[in-house]
Amino acid sequence: MLRFNTTTVVTTSFLVLVAFSASGRVLTAQEPDGRQPAAKTQVSRELWVLLGQWADGSKGVKKLHGKHQRRSYDYTFGIEKLATGEFWYEAPDKGRIDVVGVNITDDILEKRKTQTKVERTKDGKPFQLKSDDPERWICDGARVFDIDDPKKEARVVNLPPENRGQGIMNSPLPFLFGLPPQDAVKRFAMTIKRDFRPARTFVWIEATPLTRGDAQNWSKADVMLNTETWLPNDVKLVNPAGTKATHYAFQDMEVNKNGLIEKLLGKNPWDPKLPRDYKIHVIQPGQDQPAPSAKEKEPGLATVPNVIGMPHDVATKLLLSVGIPAESISKIDGGPAPKQTDTYHVRAQDPKGGTPLNGVKAFKMVIYNKPQTAAAVRMNKPVAGAPANRAPVQQVGNRQVVN
Repeated sequence: MLRFNTTTVVTTSFLVLVAFSASGRVLTAQEPDGRQPAAKTQVSRELWVLLGQWADGSKGVKKLHGKHQRRSYDYTFGIEKLATGEFWYEAPDKGRIDVVGVNITDDILEKRKTQTKVERTKDGKPFQLKSDDPERWICDGARVFDIDDPKKEARVVNLPPENRGQGIMNSPLPFLFGLPPQDAVKRFAMTIKRDFRPARTFVWIEATPLTRGDAQNWSKADVMLNTETWLPNDVKLVNPAGTKATHYAFQDMEVNKNGLIEKLLGKNPWDPKLPRDYKIHVIQPGQDQPAPSAKEKEPGLATVPNVIGMPHDVATKLLLSVGIPAESISKIDGGPAPKQTDTYHVRAQDPKGGTPLNGVKAFKMVIYNKPQTAAAVRMNKPVAGAPANRAPVQQVGNRQVVN
């Protein structure tokens, strides 16, 4: 039974973050599925009006912060995992969610025995309740970082150009984008399960996917839409096999509050700031698994990754993972960053991405410095943020190089 929390809310683009991270696969949602529809989807007048109101009412959200509760259900083994945390969203395509486990006490377990709104096995027993694992998801607009801190691992999913900026509405999961009605009905078969108005300002919507890109990630979604805020309160997604489901509930929302994200997370909350000992797996669009390292590929087939736009420490880890020695990597001062969030990110690289690795003897990264201090970088001063054990900067033409 679907349970809804009337104090919760979530934005569409935030859920994109969750979806990309969880799926590990990036497809264009409008990618054809190879099947012909049996008939044109019929849309009621009530649904059409609701979709239009939803699109108009939610497009004003530019920034959002809130708390969440996540319940993950495994129907095969009768297990429910519980987690809580916070999330942040900034239009058009940046988001972050931090997940922490919950202490499962004897009191919680005892109360579940008599609660009615609890998933139960066929013999009537409540699902076994467990604390979920801590994790972080961060989308900086070009990549999604799926970070497992206990394992010291991170997956980096590179988003294709069509899924960046406003194009993130074309992403596969989920479907809550405030899309214009004519676009929404092309992607989803949607019905109003129950309209609680006027007694309450909620509408329960059920949706199923019409494209291959969506169907590969979920089979059904239930949404409780708040018709005062025009944002979803609760979302429950069921996997394609129908064996697992994830339910998100949100609360304590703060909408369009300037400076809040930076105050809580620092000047660049979309930088994962991964420690040096973390193992990084990079997943390109269309891949289900991380690309194999240079050692796992046949000789001559490995290529240089494209690290432009990445934080320089993340780029360094990626280069090391494909077999480029640390002593072969040089860092060049790229001058002032055009904006604060570009500080210490890779501006350019040599050789370029796709170059065969077996011919690479040296790799150079041009790295943006701080906007307010880059112009003052002096001879023999290491690029800010570079490892302390690097040699001093040397002048090469009109650039300063860290050997």
